[in-house]
Amino acid sequence: MVRKIITFGLFVVLILFFMSFSNCSRERSEKWKGKIEYEGKIKVMKNPSEPVYGELILELKEILSIGNPDEENYSFSDAWNFDLDGAGNFYVLDSGNFRIQVYDENGKYLKTIGKKGQGPGEFERPFGMKLDKKGNVYVYDSPKRGLLVFDREGKYQKKSQ
Repeated sequence: MVRKIITFGLFVVLILFFMSFSNCSRERSEKWKGKIEYEGKIKVMKNPSEPVYGELILELKEILSIGNPDEENYSFSDAWNFDLDGAGNFYVLDSGNFRIQVYDENGKYLKTIGKKGQGPGEFERPFGMKLDKKGNVYVYDSPKRGLLVFDREGKYQKKSQ
């Protein structure tokens, strides 16, 4: 008796599955309105000017705007990495300008970490950045320089391999 109930239950589930599958295909019953033509041995697909499923509407909403291009602290050459600290400050690794720019949650400039060079706290070729839970900043500078560590204030701490 139990076996018959299980078999019947599986049968019902399969029927429902196939019914839902057939409903999906009915919803998309519109046909492609384009044409396939041949120009010599080349297959050419010509699409109509109207989309099959209506026009796609994309709306973008600005959530943050940082500065303007005329201010040095808001200009980027090659923004490579981004990260947030626990206070909501936004860190941008700008590899092209050899620096990290720090902004508050409203986009106001706070500070710059590092500059171009080969000394302590300077960058040759930075291309990776990550913050830890304490706010320390880890920057992978170049294969020969390795990992550079800065504290939450942006002061150079050490080189770590």
